[in-house]
Amino acid sequence: MREGDRPPDPGLAAKPRPTPPIDPELGVALETLGDEARQPYTPGNLASRRRRDATARPRPTLRELRADGRFEVVELRAPGAPGTRDVTLVSARPAGIAGPLPVLYCTCTAAA
Repeated sequence: MREGDRPPDPGLAAKPRPTPPIDPELGVALETLGDEARQPYTPGNLASRRRRDATARPRPTLRELRADGRFEVVELRAPGAPGTRDVTLVSARPAGIAGPLPVLYCTCTAAA
């Protein structure tokens, strides 16, 4: 630290931050979902939110994801932590598109 600089205020992290602005179209969609859509995911509520999500939106099969050749779908496995199951990763990208594309990562779990 240079002379005259003050150390950071330790209370800054504890102060609530203002909610960032939301795109108006997204705001309309969030309002229809209710207050629960704005609640954070926490270790304490993750299991119940996953269960609710799985019943509300059934997961498509790999065949459904392939959509008659419109998507290239590959199922991959990554080793889990010691003593746990492997993690299944599904890569689905538009067929015939080369180069990098955005990615969506979902922490969904299938029934064991």
